[in-house]
Amino acid sequence: MRLLVRHGINGKEELAIQVAGTAPVGWDIMKQLAWRLDLESPFQIILYLNSTAAILSPVRAISSHMTSTDLEICYLVQNLQVPTAEHYQSLVTALYEKDVVELCHLLGQGLDLTWLTPDGGHTSTLLALAIFRDNDTDAYAYQASRDLRFPRPGVSLTHLLLQALADPNILPPKQQPTTMLELAVELGSSHLVQLLLDAGATVNPEVSVVPPLMIAVLHRHRGNVQLLLDARADPWQAVPIVSLCDHPWYWFGFLSRRESVNVIQISVAQGPVDTVADLLPQSQDTKSPKKAEGTSQSSLDCTAMTEHATLLLNSIIQKYQRSTGPQHMRGCYTSHRWRRILAGLYLPVRIRQELQQPAGLTRPETWLDQVD
Repeated sequence: MRLLVRHGINGKEELAIQVAGTAPVGWDIMKQLAWRLDLESPFQIILYLNSTAAILSPVRAISSHMTSTDLEICYLVQNLQVPTAEHYQSLVTALYEKDVVELCHLLGQGLDLTWLTPDGGHTSTLLALAIFRDNDTDAYAYQASRDLRFPRPGVSLTHLLLQALADPNILPPKQQPTTMLELAVELGSSHLVQLLLDAGATVNPEVSVVPPLMIAVLHRHRGNVQLLLDARADPWQAVPIVSLCDHPWYWFGFLSRRESVNVIQISVAQGPVDTVADLLPQSQDTKSPKKAEGTSQSSLDCTAMTEHATLLLNSIIQKYQRSTGPQHMRGCYTSHRWRRILAGLYLPVRIRQELQQPAGLTRPETWLDQVD
């Protein structure tokens, strides 16, 4: 049994797929066509049956349409368009409800997510909401359907937005913006971290107050630490120690504002139990001016900090140790920096309020207007 894919106007055959076992879904064909035609996004492809002109969903298997004979599918290529206010609101609603089918339908209209400021909101809102919803424990909509197959199980919402050209390094319009990689690391999701890294997320962002690697080390997430090190995250990048605190710097005195700390110092201060220190020597740059030849990690100079800064760092490490991981089932993660993470995101106010509540995102009647 063969699956023939032809152009809807000139009839030129682009693909001939031999189907022996599992039937493909529309997404498989869209990705192959986008690659062959050198298109920006798979969502520029519109698939429909040659016999009935019925549009094929990207996430549903084509097996229900197949017979013993060859099946012909036609395609058309559409230009990308700037999302309107209606598109934007529909995208937010589909993400909030974890409706993968509706999200594919909307993106299938050729929406250009490289456009940062569609009417009524910001594209960073879509990507941040997708990360939150992919990470929570709620079931995806239509999960019970037998012919439904997600393009990337577990991270489908984020994956689809990235395939629709959403920028993994997009910054919310905030004074101290939270990067998408920083958010994924804070949530502790290695699947989302890997997805963002594959899409080109920057591991050493200059705008981030606290580097993602430092967050992963503070939370002792070994998987994320290894992923970031493999992506050449810099363990020697120093940040002001007060940037790890929830409170204003002046609570800790003027001198502590000048103190800096890096990932190596934090890993040593965490102690030998349940540490990620054994992962860090693999990433040390031999050209780093801070690393003397023959220096082992255990002998790295952590005494360069003042006594006051050392006490402050130990206090921070203890707080992270008590708050590591999700504390609630749905969406709400209480960590030492959670309020700052949320403050750096451009989210609808109601969603931010729900994320700050113990129950998380639990109100289906929520109005998702962007008023932040």
